[in-house]
Amino acid sequence: MTGGNSGAVLITAPRVTTAGVHGRTPAPHPGGSATADVRPPPSPYSPQGHAFQELKSQSDFHALLVRLHRPVRHSGVGSMTRITRWFLAGLTFTLSACGAGGPEAEAPTSSLPSTEARRGDLEAALGALPGARVMGVHGDGVPLLIQGALGSTGRPIPGASAWQAHALLEPTLRRVLPAFRLTSKDVLPQRIQRDELGHTHVRYQQVKAGLPVVHEELILHLDAQGQVYAANGTARDGEPVPDPARISAEAAREAALAASPRGSTAEAPREVFVRPSLDAALVRAFEVVVSGQREDGMALRDHVFIGAQDGAQVLRTSDIHAARDRKVCSVGGPTKGWCRLEGQLETGDSTLDKTYDNLGLFHDCFLQNFSRDSYNGTGGQLPAKVHYGNSYANAYWDGTTMVCGDGDGVYLGPACEDPDIVVHELGHAVTDVTSRLVYSGESGALSESLSDIFAATCSSWATGTWSTGPAVWQIGELAWTPGATGDALRYMDDPAQDGESVDHLFDLISGTDVHYGSGVPNLAFALLSKGGTHPRGKTTVNVPGIGVEDAARIFYYANANLFTPNTPLYAAKAATRQAAQLLGYSTAIQDAVDAAWLAVGVGEPGPTPGGCVPLPNNATVSMIFGPAGSKRYYCFDVPANTPSTVTISGGTGDVDLYTRFGLQPTLSAYGCRPYKTGNNETCALAAQATDGRQWILLNGYTAYSGVTLSVSY
Repeated sequence: MTGGNSGAVLITAPRVTTAGVHGRTPAPHPGGSATADVRPPPSPYSPQGHAFQELKSQSDFHALLVRLHRPVRHSGVGSMTRITRWFLAGLTFTLSACGAGGPEAEAPTSSLPSTEARRGDLEAALGALPGARVMGVHGDGVPLLIQGALGSTGRPIPGASAWQAHALLEPTLRRVLPAFRLTSKDVLPQRIQRDELGHTHVRYQQVKAGLPVVHEELILHLDAQGQVYAANGTARDGEPVPDPARISAEAAREAALAASPRGSTAEAPREVFVRPSLDAALVRAFEVVVSGQREDGMALRDHVFIGAQDGAQVLRTSDIHAARDRKVCSVGGPTKGWCRLEGQLETGDSTLDKTYDNLGLFHDCFLQNFSRDSYNGTGGQLPAKVHYGNSYANAYWDGTTMVCGDGDGVYLGPACEDPDIVVHELGHAVTDVTSRLVYSGESGALSESLSDIFAATCSSWATGTWSTGPAVWQIGELAWTPGATGDALRYMDDPAQDGESVDHLFDLISGTDVHYGSGVPNLAFALLSKGGTHPRGKTTVNVPGIGVEDAARIFYYANANLFTPNTPLYAAKAATRQAAQLLGYSTAIQDAVDAAWLAVGVGEPGPTPGGCVPLPNNATVSMIFGPAGSKRYYCFDVPANTPSTVTISGGTGDVDLYTRFGLQPTLSAYGCRPYKTGNNETCALAAQATDGRQWILLNGYTAYSGVTLSVSY
């Protein structure tokens, strides 16, 4: 086959090599050559046949987009599309000097867009942190987690306030913040936490032009001696300041009320910046807190973000999360007004008394396993209201109190008689005072999942043997459909069993209910606990089981100390591995954490449509996997007159390496393609006369997994 966009399905005659009968003849390399094995292509009628399908027309391109994109449904925003977050895992690199690579002729160059040239600022910022390791990046290339000797307070800081710690951390901040495209004026110390390891975590709120950037935080992590060993978060900038507001605060308040149930009330708006989605640009908006009641009877307390330019709703989040100083009161039925306080005898109201017992289970489970005294860590009272509403089939944490309905007797019985539901809702209370995860999108799915994880953890702990049996992974089975047996509200080890939950990141489209989206991290936790592979074969990753006790400790630590409010799932993956490392777990267990996330499709953020995952010099991406016919795009920026090298190695299956300078490669237009059997391929790329971008395509000839990609110049 020769170069050019012929668009034909590539089928060549087989030839005999010393390795046996193969069938793919390597295409000529423009201006160069490469030795390669060849092997027969899959039948065009087989499941792998589409691996060779080139784009023949605009309609073919549209079909490709349909495969790669999912619809996005933002409340109040409308529809758009986004590329599914792909595949990657274990992005780890250490910054060092440029190396040399052998020559390989390349396709014609093209000028680098100015937006891409800006990645040089990140290279420079990271270069000022010798030995720092970037453990993952956002879709725009900004790190999400940096590890290394980043600085020091000069002494231990026990008892310091956030502002006192900040005063000692300012020199470190000046070095670290540019790696996130931030400066000292872009962050304010918010709060300080100390964990059971003696480590300190200082959280910073992002600000811009004097206004808060809601949901975006940066955390500096210090050991007991005051050494800063990591920084992570979703706070990042480098964007122009959005235009001034064109609507008034009162107009924003009216717009928020118009989009809320009748009878709602609204607090005074405040002007902020917000990202409507994970990779969206910052938007100037008015945040309006609306309170009231939904049509289903659940209390409502929403944060409604109204665009300051046009008055459109750009984002809506909720403070209400549905379903041992105890106080349980009846607010309905014949026992209305009855309360049972800590240490008091049973009341005879079975729902009230069982709720009381389940609050005790939560308290004791968290105290013994996480050294956490109540939801707030300081012995806060555990209040609950039972018999809420009229046959109200739900339970929720409203920010201060557990609220429990008696159910409709068909789909749900008395909610808080089920320990899973009580622990789940109080798990939200824990999250509210630790990571403060936003109850929307991926962070909302993560919040829901953490509450399920805590419920499963306490269920397993209560057995006395840390069981991983089926009952542990059934959530709400005692209250759900009281007239039936063997079913549950959710199934953590097989989320799709409930008919609604998703079990792979490819299926988690924006707009998915956070309860159903929780299936992705739920399955990751279940696999990490008991081991195994995806229950429906969506991946082939075999996860080593480490037990519920250790898995729970890792996820709890990540939530308490590493997650920030807008944490997406790919950042949760990096944070849980970091938690395992900090807690002293072996590399094998850290790798098991990675494998659990990979099994549900969670890795680093994938490329934006038509884009690539940007890599810095000397980057190594490990544990890459994909199905037959899949295409993974990476890229890295190379200075003029500098050769570079791209290598893939290891793993199972068969993936092919393609590169191209300045343009995205295709299966017929590329600069280098070794085209070998297996996964060990190298492109030694010639120096170019101008600065530019090397593109990389990994094309799944067959399904593959465990592959490592390395780039250097």
